[in-house]
Amino acid sequence: NQDRYDYIVAQLHPYLLSVGFKTNDLTYLPISGLKGENLIEKCNDHNLVSWWKGDCLIDLLDNL
Repeated sequence: NQDRYDYIVAQLHPYLLSVGFKTNDLTYLPISGLKGENLIEKCNDHNLVSWWKGDCLIDLLDNL
């Protein structure tokens, strides 16, 4: 759910900045370890692809 994702990012981002991370070093992406969604391959769930256009976790890691 995009609202939940946005809420978590809004709460987490200021905390991460306060402990020394830089905005350019942070990347947020929606994943589900429980369901395995968006981990190894892009999720096909319409609820996610309707608003998330980014990479899955493994693609993001491969591009580091």
